[in-house]
Amino acid sequence: MRLRTLLALFGAALLVVVGPPLLSTGDGSDTGTQIPGLRFMVPNTPGG
Repeated sequence: MRLRTLLALFGAALLVVVGPPLLSTGDGSDTGTQIPGLRFMVPNTPGG
């Protein structure tokens, strides 16, 4: 139903926001951006 679609969209959005920081931890480089996972999308980050 419609609730299932909303839950799927929310889950996908949550995965996009939470996924990259979880996958990119371990290299020890913090660029100072609000979302650490955005460092590979933004070329002009302070740390890189």
